[in-house]
Amino acid sequence: MVISIGENVLADTKDIAAILDMDSITVKERGRLMFQLAKENIVYIDEKELPRSCIVVIKDGKTTVYVSPLNSQTVAKRAMDSDITRKDFFSEIMKRQRFLFRTV
Repeated sequence: MVISIGENVLADTKDIAAILDMDSITVKERGRLMFQLAKENIVYIDEKELPRSCIVVIKDGKTTVYVSPLNSQTVAKRAMDSDITRKDFFSEIMKRQRFLFRTV
C-alpha cells in the first residue's frame, strides 16, 4: 500500500525500513551517525517546515532518508491503516530497524 509521507511524496509500506522521530534521533550518537552516512541520500520533503520525522525507505537496494514535517506517529498511523495488520506492520518495521542499525 502506498502512503503519503509529506507534501506529494509517496512511499510503499513494504519499502519503509524505519519511521523515526527527529527529536529522538538527533540527540543520539547513532542517529547522527546515520545522517552522516546517508547525507547523499537525504531528501527534505519541505525545507520551510520544521522536520519532525525521518522515514528510511529501501527500494531496489537503494536507501533514501526522507525528512518530513509530519509527526512520526502520523506516518506510522497511515502505514498501519493500510492493508496490513498493526501487528504485522510493527513486527516487520522492528526487524528492518534492527538490520538497519546493525549496519550503521
